[in-house]
Amino acid sequence: MKITISGNPGAGKGTLAKNLERIYKIPYLSAGNLRREYAKKMGISIQELNRRGEKDPSTDRNADKFQVKWASSKKNFILDGRLSYHFFPNSVKIFLIVDPSEGAKRIMRANREEEKTPRNLRKQKKINKKRCQSDIKRYSKIYGIKNCYSLENFDIVIDTTNRTPKEVLKIVEKKIIDFNQKMNPPKFYLAHATESRKETRKWEKEFEKRTGVQLINPFFEGKAEIEKEFGDVGKEKYNQLKQKVTNLFAANLREITRKDILGGIVILDDNWTWGTPAEQAIMWFTSKLVYTLNLSKEKNYANHPFVKVFSRGKVFTSKKELEEYIIKNKKTLFRDLEKIRRENPKNPMYKIIREQIWKNEKFSAFNRRKKWRE
Repeated sequence: MKITISGNPGAGKGTLAKNLERIYKIPYLSAGNLRREYAKKMGISIQELNRRGEKDPSTDRNADKFQVKWASSKKNFILDGRLSYHFFPNSVKIFLIVDPSEGAKRIMRANREEEKTPRNLRKQKKINKKRCQSDIKRYSKIYGIKNCYSLENFDIVIDTTNRTPKEVLKIVEKKIIDFNQKMNPPKFYLAHATESRKETRKWEKEFEKRTGVQLINPFFEGKAEIEKEFGDVGKEKYNQLKQKVTNLFAANLREITRKDILGGIVILDDNWTWGTPAEQAIMWFTSKLVYTLNLSKEKNYANHPFVKVFSRGKVFTSKKELEEYIIKNKKTLFRDLEKIRRENPKNPMYKIIREQIWKNEKFSAFNRRKKWRE
């Protein structure tokens, strides 16, 4: 396992790295410590070293070359460094956020000699801000990286402000398990019309070979036994399944919400029925990635508000276009999923739906208690 850690000043990167080293029993290196030792030998603070680095890139390149050489010789490692994610794109990339005041307080409490920590909170916050600005300036100049602190660079983002090191560790452990489940290999639920299943099956196997992404097709692989090769039931199977419909939908719901499923690929062609967009809505509400293929020759569903909302704008007009997107963004799929998980609770429509469900649940619970008392 390869883990790289970055974060805001005082977010707890070193503490997390040491805790992970203890649990996973794999080697750990801190690029920050390398630079601190370098600054100490020169008799200057880390802030002064950063300032010099804005004119002399060797102060960064030397530490970067060392960490790359060190990690490249190891099968598993933990790297705590500002650019470690950049040098090892196949690692589990973690970023820790912290409120500027809390981060400054932690640094002041650590009182590292080589950092020449002031006793004034406002001054320490100012130092931290300048440090980040210096990092952005140096790495943009040396490596062409626009912003090394951008959350878009990382798979897992955790706010440590109001959390203890133990709590942060527990969350990270769960996230790493989640990452490994979903990315080895990436799996997507495939939602499509009954009448398109043979044509889709043929494409599905070719898609898996070309992209390295596994598709879970309920008609063939799913645990929803009722869905598998049940013969010709017509375009809208739900009309003929009658009392079995509930069992079918429940089984598909279990497949969509499996822990190892990243999201879903939804195919809307001329054979589509209401079951497919219903599955699409479930994917959206359960914070999954949703990619919609608009293959209908009769109507263009790409701009339909329902499709746009539940696909989060990820609508493709050809299978080739979707495949190219998946191949290009395969390494960032978990990162995209984590972004959705952070953003969905802030989505007004998502919040309204959740609130209504909660109100109905509370009302139902009230009625159940009332009935029990009677």
